[in-house]
This record gives sequence, C-alpha cells and structure tokens, in this order.
Amino acid sequence: MGSREDMALVRRILAGDGEAALTFEREYWKYLRHTLLAKCHDGRSKDQAEEVVADVMAECFGVSEKGNLLERYNGESSLRGWLYTIASNRMKNWWRSSRFRLEQQVEDTGAIEQIFETAPAGGAAESARADADVVELLHKAFEIALHFIERRDRLLLGMVYGRGLTQAEAGKIAGCDTSTVGRRIKAASARLREKMLRYLEILDVEIDIEWEDCEEMCTRWPDLLS
Repeated sequence: MGSREDMALVRRILAGDGEAALTFEREYWKYLRHTLLAKCHDGRSKDQAEEVVADVMAECFGVSEKGNLLERYNGESSLRGWLYTIASNRMKNWWRSSRFRLEQQVEDTGAIEQIFETAPAGGAAESARADADVVELLHKAFEIALHFIERRDRLLLGMVYGRGLTQAEAGKIAGCDTSTVGRRIKAASARLREKMLRYLEILDVEIDIEWEDCEEMCTRWPDLLS
C-alpha cells in the first residue's frame, strides 16, 4: 500500500469508519508483532515487544492519554515504515534502559543497530522492507545534517570512522594533535545528532539517536563525509 492509500485509510479511521479500523487492525497488528518478535531472542524481550505492539495499536485508536497516534501521520513515508519506526524505537529505548542492562547483563542491541543487520531467517520480506524504509530515512537525515558540519570535521569523521584511522593518525594528516581531533569529533558528533533529531522531529518521526548510532552511519556511509 502506497503512502497515498495509507493516508486515505488513516483519514477514514479518524473519521470513525469501523471497516477501515478493522482493516488497519488486521494488517498492522500482525505485521508489527511479527517484525518486533523476529528481533527478540529471549522471553523478556518478547514480552516487551508484545506490550509495545499493544500500546502502539491502542494509541492508534486514541486509547491513551497521549491522544490518537494516527493524527500525527502525514503520509511522508509508508504507514508500515512509520509504525515500525515508532515501535522499534520504543524497543530500542527499553533495551538501552539501565534496568534491562542490570537485570539481563547483556550488551545493548537497540533498534538502529539491528536495522543494519540482515533480516532474521523466516521473517522476512515485510521486515526487510520496513527496515529499508528506516535506513532510507536515517540516510536522508544523516546527509542533511552533514551540511551543518564543517568540511574539516567531516573529513576527520571520515578518516576515523570511514577509514578506521586512529585519532593520532588522523591528526597527522590534518595537521593537528590528537586532543584537537578528539575535541572536534566530539563537537561535530553533538551537532550531527542535534540536526538529525531536528530533521526527524520535522517529519514527526520517533527515532532516538545516540552518538554510537551516528558512528555507525559514518562507518556505513563514508562517501557522504568527503
């Protein structure tokens, strides 16, 4: 279903069309549940995924103090990708919470890191398409945010994260000491994250971005840093 059809469905639901609401529930509840559970590898995570899906779907019908979630959908992306972004971001925040880290004693495996991995076996095509939507959105946000980063700093990011050089090696090439490289990378990363979040906020998309995520993007898309 394209974004135009998605927008029409959302408008029908918001207008109180019961048939549209049933269509939405049948298609997207199953889809969100399938994609989130495919990324969970323990019982606690699976329980949380079920809870996240239930909360997102309830909010889509206004059964929440936050109001009706669907009122925020603007048709800029597919409805599947939009819903997946919201749900996976909530899972990422849960995975990153100190409570989960302390109780499970496992390494954080947030949603942004996972979408860069191959889709789980048997889960597939729908999950892969939704992941591709999120990756495309992040790529665009990253590209736009880089316009606000000085070229010298983009080159430093490219050398350290794109080419795998140490900060000392990057400093020799750029003609500055290691501490200067570290400070500039830190400042550039903060600005990069700020501008990416601003772009996503304009699109009304819920994705939290940590510097580790920006580092992953620098490594993945070094050609944008030149």
